[in-house]
Amino acid sequence: MMVINCRLGGHDMTAKIVDLGQYRKQKERSQNQSSIVSEDPPQQETQDTGTLNHDDETA
Repeated sequence: MMVINCRLGGHDMTAKIVDLGQYRKQKERSQNQSSIVSEDPPQQETQDTGTLNHDDETA
C-alpha cells in the first residue's frame, strides 16, 4: 500500500492507494486540482504553512 501526501489549498490530504486504477484516478485528480491551485498566489500557501507551523510549535 502506498501513502501519498498532497497539499491542496493549505489543507493536508492523505490518500491511501491500493490499486493502480485508484492511483491513476488520484493522479489525474491531483493534476487537475494542482492546475487550479497553481493559479492562486503562492504567497497565500506560504502564509498558511507558516501559521500552521507556528500553531504546532505553540501547542
